[in-house]
Amino acid sequence: EVDRAASTFLPTQKSSDFYHPDEVKEEHEEPDPSIMSVRSFPKLLLITVADEPKKDYELHVDMTNPEKIIELEGWLRGRDGGSLDGVYMQYQKAMLGIEGQNVMRNLASRYNVGIWGANPIPD
Repeated sequence: EVDRAASTFLPTQKSSDFYHPDEVKEEHEEPDPSIMSVRSFPKLLLITVADEPKKDYELHVDMTNPEKIIELEGWLRGRDGGSLDGVYMQYQKAMLGIEGQNVMRNLASRYNVGIWGANPIPD
């Protein structure tokens, strides 16, 4: 028989050692923080393109057009009260200018912001 604990670098715990917030616990029982699993959700980012869209599903954001930035913020907030965590924008040279930097700082102060396509050698 294989000793599974010796064959893995991952910590081994019984499934009963993990606390789930949806579980009903008696009032006097507090979960032990040392065995609680870290629970987080991946960030949900809206991906955009720098050039005019070539496909129906592409969303275009022009950093030099304030109306497009307002439109982007509308996409991130959603119409149904939900919201996305941020935006993953295709690199634009305008992002390096004074106005572009201000726009990026403003967005990053309220949302998660990522940049793709900045490498001059395509992936």
